[in-house]
Amino acid sequence: MADNKDVWNQLWLGIVIPVFFYLLSFILLTSGRFWLIFIAPVLHIAAIIAAFAFGKIRLGQGLLIALGLVILLVAACFGLIFSMNN
Repeated sequence: MADNKDVWNQLWLGIVIPVFFYLLSFILLTSGRFWLIFIAPVLHIAAIIAAFAFGKIRLGQGLLIALGLVILLVAACFGLIFSMNN
């Protein structure tokens, strides 16, 4: 059984890893490679599947928490952009 510190480290790692995915996507977007804009969500979902497939439950839970935060952030920005056009 893993100790408590390792469990929490896995959870936080699962929350931080998608930040690098979306940062990579942003860098590719600003460099003119617009067709790679969907690489971050694809990597994020692939990481969730891989984490649960390899038995890293806490890592997968952290990735799912990050996915929820990303969805909320995208929805909020989408709402702000469309509310400015009225």
